[in-house]
Amino acid sequence: MITNDKKYGIVELASLLQLNCQTLRKYELEFNISIPRDSNNNRVYTDKEKEIFEMIIRLKREGLNLKAVKKMIDKSITFIEQKEQTLDKISIDKMSGSDVGIILRKQVDESLVSFENRIQSQFDNLKNSYDEKFEQLRISIVDDIKNSIEQQKKPSLFGKLFNR
Repeated sequence: MITNDKKYGIVELASLLQLNCQTLRKYELEFNISIPRDSNNNRVYTDKEKEIFEMIIRLKREGLNLKAVKKMIDKSITFIEQKEQTLDKISIDKMSGSDVGIILRKQVDESLVSFENRIQSQFDNLKNSYDEKFEQLRISIVDDIKNSIEQQKKPSLFGKLFNR
């Protein structure tokens, strides 16, 4: 694979992301992110992992719950892997710089559109699910209120005995 990714140690990446090292380790476990290691078994983060952590931070800030963030991250990792495979397939040494740029731009644009469509679809599905649950809850509350009003209209045993 052709890669120009910058390499980061855990302390450096945590500092860049304004997190502590323990939070990075926690996210690795929560989101099942595989981090490459060097010969001393130290974590070696690349721009790929940095991008994933940035997305986690952004999605959590936007208020998504853990399950939704995991789905989005899984889709993002798939997208990133597809992007890397596409770059690997391009034989850069046989093309001029402008050819490479055109092909890369087209591939990235297509991948981004596909990714955006999948994200929008996921968002729409979540929204529809919440809308359905909200409507069910609304109907249940309205029914409860109607039942309560009907119960109040029914004469009590005392009222029946004394015509009240």
